This record gives sequence, structure tokens and C-alpha cells, in this order.
Amino acid sequence: MSEPTARLRVPPHGSSVAATRSFVAETLSAHGLSDLADDATLAVAELVTNAVLHARTEVEVVVDVEPTTVRVTVRDDDRTLPVLRDFGSEATTGRGLAIVQALAADVGALTTRRGKAVWFTLDRVPTQPGSPEDRTGLPTVPSPPAPRRSVAVLEDLPVALWQEARRHEEAALRELVLVRGDHLPETVDAWAWFSDATTAHADLDAAVEHALTAARPGADGDAPATLRVEVPVTDDLARRTAQLLSTLDEAEALAAAGTMLMGPARPELVALRTWRCDEVVTQAAGGAATPWPGAAPRGTDRPR
Repeated sequence: MSEPTARLRVPPHGSSVAATRSFVAETLSAHGLSDLADDATLAVAELVTNAVLHARTEVEVVVDVEPTTVRVTVRDDDRTLPVLRDFGSEATTGRGLAIVQALAADVGALTTRRGKAVWFTLDRVPTQPGSPEDRTGLPTVPSPPAPRRSVAVLEDLPVALWQEARRHEEAALRELVLVRGDHLPETVDAWAWFSDATTAHADLDAAVEHALTAARPGADGDAPATLRVEVPVTDDLARRTAQLLSTLDEAEALAAAGTMLMGPARPELVALRTWRCDEVVTQAAGGAATPWPGAAPRGTDRPR
């Protein structure tokens, strides 16, 4: 096996995304392949961002320039393979891996002795793009649900509004961690605070997905307008959910101030996420469930 053309190791820090983009662009330029730089840097940025946000370990980027292809591999020390998720054509997040697959000639992931490697290739000579079935691809099997204990009930959750809120919230969390990470020293674990918010968000969304699947049997079933969702209240979900709301409020304030690339959320989305989080925290403490009352008009209190 030939030696890699170039490799770079970076810390789990927001600034590492820009560093790896520059590294890949400079490596390709040195080999007369600047025409591949746009696709390669966009794809590697998506993979490194995922590693920084979720693995939170040192990341290694390896570039192999071969006679007909360029192969870029991103390695980290977390053995959890990435999952390709379908958020639809209007999603503002969750499309990173899909973007990589669209740009690359081939893409895949595998576990290693220390963690995992996610890679993509670009053709040096343009060829007819293969169909998705011809590619190695990425796993699409969701993680198994967490064991159930007590539950918090979200009554009359509006499905379409939740889908829009979910996309906006994941985009906000993703951008906020990079904004905050760029202003912290590399010796600081920039993502420790982020873990509570993201795991709470994943737990709440998994409960909605489970209820949606149960209410819509079969792949062609129409989604209901509203759902009754049971959220398993495991471990310290209430505390993490409170952190999620605080983190999303911070992102909203930065977006309103123009600090974030994304714009602020519509009032209905803010109202829905506040109600979802408040319901979990309140019911975990023994309070009663309150059905979704609808979005509060501007200038009124948040629904409780």
C-alpha cells in the first residue's frame, strides 16, 4: 500500500474545520488539481465538522492522490459510524453526509481499531456519475431506542411545525458550536457544554419519530396533523432539556443580532421548542401535561 500524499492532525476545535479546508486545497494545488478543490474542501469540511461535534477527539485528515482519483479520509477515535438522515429538500441541516455523497465519486465509512474512518473519492478525470446503488454509501439504520422508564407526554404536537423546528434547531446548534469554539483556546474542551443540548435534542426527536412511525404504518402513509408523543424520561433528561432550551435561546439571540449565518426562527418555532422543553422539565418534576396551545403572538408570554 502506498504512503499517503499528505496528512494533518487537528484538535477537536472549531478552528480545525478551516484548517483542514486550507490543508486539502493546498495539497490539491501542489499536485495541479485545483479544479477539484471546491468539491473536496466542501466535503472535508462536512466530515471534519461531524467529527468535531460528535467524536470530540483529535481528528486526522489524510489525502491520497492516485493516478485516477483523489481519496480524502477523516479519522477520529469514536467508533460510532455516521448515519445518513433524510430531512427533505428544504432542510438547513442534516444534509452534510448527503452533500458529500452528491459531490463524491464514492463514499464510505468503517470502524478501525481506535475509532472510525470516513472517506470519499473524487475522480481526476470526469466520469458518468454512478447511481446511489453503485456506491459504498453510509449506514442508514437508526440507533435503537433508549430503555423506557417514566414518560413525559407531549399532547397535540403539530407535526409539520415540529419538522420545520427540528431543521432550524439542528442548524442553530451546529453553527453555535462552531461560533463558540472559534473563540476558545485549543486546550479547552469546547464541546463539553454542547453534549447536554445535543443529546436532549436527539432524545426528544427520537420520541417524536417513534410516535410518527406508529401513527403512519407503511412507507406511503400520510403523516397526521398532530401527535401524542411519549418521551421517556431517562437519567437526567430534565436537566439536559433545560440546557437545550438555554442553548437554543443563546443561538436565537446571536441570530437576531446578525452574528450567525442563519437567520432567527419564526415565532411559531420558538414557541414550539419552548413548549416541548418546558413540558419535559415540568412533567419530570411531577407536573401535569399541557396540550400544545399554538404559537403565542409576539409580545406575549411563552406557552407553559
